[in-house]
Amino acid sequence: MLIVQFRSFFYVLVVTLMCCNHLIMFAATIPDALQKKLVLLRRGETLPVIVKFSQRPNFSQSKRNRKSAPEVIRHLRSISSESITKLNAVLEKQGYKGRMIPLWITNSIVIEVTKAVADTLAQLPFVESVIEDERIALQGEAFADVAPYKPEGYNPGWNIGKIRVDSVWMQYGIKGSCIVIGSMDTGVDTAHPSIATKWKRGSRAWFDAISGKSNPYDDDGHGTHTSGTLVGGDGPGPDTNDIGIAYGAKLIAAKMLTSGFSTISQVTAAAQWMLDPDSNSATNDFPQVINNSWFSNTRGSTWFADAAAAWRAAGIIPVFCAANFGPTTSSTRSPGDYATCISVGGTNLSDNRYSSTSVGPSPAGSPFPSDRRKPDVSAPGEGVRSAKRGGGFTNSSGTSMATPHVTGTIALMLQANPTLTYDEVFDILKTTSVDLGDTGYDYVFGYGRIDALNAVREALRRRIEVIPVGTPATSETGDSALISVSLRVSPLFPVKISFSLSDTTEGVIASGGELEFLPGNWDIAQAVLVRGLPDSVEDGNVTYSLIAETRSEDTLYNNITARVTMLTNDNATIASIGEGSSTPQKIVLYQNYPNPFNPATDVRYEIRGVSYVTLKVFDVLGREVATLVDEFQASGFKSQVWDASGLPGGVYYYQLRAESIEQGGRFMETKKMLLLR
Repeated sequence: MLIVQFRSFFYVLVVTLMCCNHLIMFAATIPDALQKKLVLLRRGETLPVIVKFSQRPNFSQSKRNRKSAPEVIRHLRSISSESITKLNAVLEKQGYKGRMIPLWITNSIVIEVTKAVADTLAQLPFVESVIEDERIALQGEAFADVAPYKPEGYNPGWNIGKIRVDSVWMQYGIKGSCIVIGSMDTGVDTAHPSIATKWKRGSRAWFDAISGKSNPYDDDGHGTHTSGTLVGGDGPGPDTNDIGIAYGAKLIAAKMLTSGFSTISQVTAAAQWMLDPDSNSATNDFPQVINNSWFSNTRGSTWFADAAAAWRAAGIIPVFCAANFGPTTSSTRSPGDYATCISVGGTNLSDNRYSSTSVGPSPAGSPFPSDRRKPDVSAPGEGVRSAKRGGGFTNSSGTSMATPHVTGTIALMLQANPTLTYDEVFDILKTTSVDLGDTGYDYVFGYGRIDALNAVREALRRRIEVIPVGTPATSETGDSALISVSLRVSPLFPVKISFSLSDTTEGVIASGGELEFLPGNWDIAQAVLVRGLPDSVEDGNVTYSLIAETRSEDTLYNNITARVTMLTNDNATIASIGEGSSTPQKIVLYQNYPNPFNPATDVRYEIRGVSYVTLKVFDVLGREVATLVDEFQASGFKSQVWDASGLPGGVYYYQLRAESIEQGGRFMETKKMLLLR
């Protein structure tokens, strides 16, 4: 485990109220430790400090996906430029000509200062803090060398089988293809046979925040070990050194730790490079998920929170180790215990805790989770075998070793379903993990030890999106539900989806509808009316389970079975079999005329007995686009004209609902119509 330790590092803000034109301005004070160092500077000497500006980015409009990243990066660069412009105006008056390095990801800069310049900076109203760019200590974990692992045939390590990732490779052929994983660590030995072909290569694949070297290297071995667990080997292929979870993914790396030390600015610069490797906000070259097998030694530190928030705003999934200060409670460390990051604890071969895995809860307050639940999940972290710097393999233990199991599993999930959001990924990990320790969530294992096979299966299920239109309805012929269905990922071959509506109250399963999506129209939503059987339960709440089953030559769409939604029909009066119907008699909904139509059509229906009637129109996504009737109506033949001017052409659905005032029954029927343009 790599420990980032801050010696006497903290933020102190003294609020000074300075009334000027009714504005309240805040001045930052300089920490005592930094003041003492500044006083000791000789004439002409300077000290590097980090100046953090007070203006905060606004990510409220970000959709938090890869498409939003260019705007996020431009926004961050813009407020950084504004802040630096203000600062330059002040420094120019003092004749300052020193070095300045922008850290736009956190709206801060690294600058060489004298005591006089530092005092000036601390008094500026647009400066939040001035702290030393302090050297931070790193503690490495011991490696236990083992002989090269060359068994006959396919034989993965215990950790591979424990999380069932080998079953993912064999059952689905999913290996992390088309996914880019980022690693912030001590570097990587890209010449290692298990890693060499996984390296993304090029100028946008490597960043050295320590020495500025242009070619990848690892002077510690920690980063090579974690990288091996991320992408090493070839799964069920001929290479029997099967050490990597997502062996089909590509790897990029930022070196921000070396020989036990780094600085805050070096770590921040590495995070900034990860967000925009080529310094061009318009390109989509950053990783989908970043592995961070490191942590701050100071509990509750918040210095990386803004960088993590920027990653999330751009759609990047940050995964961090929980730390190795267990079994003491409240021993998790940042940034893993931020609410914006996934924190990983460690387990062993027997699914017990790794002895030193850090334990929750997290600190209270921002940027930590309101429920203080950390770690989030666990993974194998004891005696994990992976790549050794310079060649060969070695065993190591720690939450550093556990973290790439989760990062690699996320890469597999994203290949299975590239549309998954951070929240969906997190939800899948929580709900598919194997519960260990106390039942439910606990502060040792989190939500449990990850299960890659179940996580990928759930990611595949979420390729299908089902939206109920309204609520289930009852009629003489049985219960029914109108649903809108769409695919989230383009299929390689046609996909047929059959639906069944199961009445969980009576245990009745009725055949539902079927849809087919073609590669050419997969992104066009379709609707299906799922109709059940007549019920025999009167005046009760009825719950329905809607099941989807797929068939396709596309292996990632074939044989997916999932309960896609639960529907509840509250307080419905349901007709009893063999006892006649209590629904309004002879209510008829006719086909609209003309059909197809442009732009208007006539919807006709017939009612017997005073009823409360609604007649609504929905699009194929289940969104209500028009209400034609919403009132009490007497018996008789009715006609309503719907003018669809201004709406796009396509399929629409009109739905008639009627509740008999005299007889107390309910009726619902839906029909399809086509608007031509």
